[in-house]
Amino acid sequence: MERIALFGPPGSGKSSIARELAAQAGWLKVEASEAIVFPLAALDELPDGREVMDYLRNALKEERPRVERERAMATFARLRDAYSPDFIARALHEIYTDGPTHDRIVFSGLRGFENAVYCSTHGDLVVYVRAAKDELVARLCRGRGYSREQAIAELDREQSLYGTHGIERIAGLVIDSSTMDPAGACREVLLARERRSRS
Repeated sequence: MERIALFGPPGSGKSSIARELAAQAGWLKVEASEAIVFPLAALDELPDGREVMDYLRNALKEERPRVERERAMATFARLRDAYSPDFIARALHEIYTDGPTHDRIVFSGLRGFENAVYCSTHGDLVVYVRAAKDELVARLCRGRGYSREQAIAELDREQSLYGTHGIERIAGLVIDSSTMDPAGACREVLLARERRSRS
């Protein structure tokens, strides 16, 4: 099984690249927030140990309502504190690598340095998607309707909570989405995967 894990700040293009990999190369696209964070955000009390994985597997069969960004970020912190700093990566690996599954998976929307380390040490091609801060701010203003101040605050809060920039140091591939569209980024990811499989 091959796995790609896309990391990067908000507005960097992670989801666009994942959609391109799914559409052009047939990879199964899994959004971490939809698979892990949203189902658990709905709970007042988090399940214990093995129960959480059973709950998440069952949640895959149901429609998962989106939650607001503030609640998703608070849930990320709850999961980190209740289970482990790399819980989201662990859960994605356990749910999507146990039993019959797609042979090529791209995880998108992952957050946190510890999740990147887990993915890297478990054989995923970790891709860090970056863009200049001014470009990220402009994208967040266009895409989410933020003011410039809101966009800057969002980026700063993400960095503080998730340690996003540290991931670039351990990534197997770094893509600057300021200079490359999603199709070009998809090609770069597939080339990196090919080089990696030959080594």
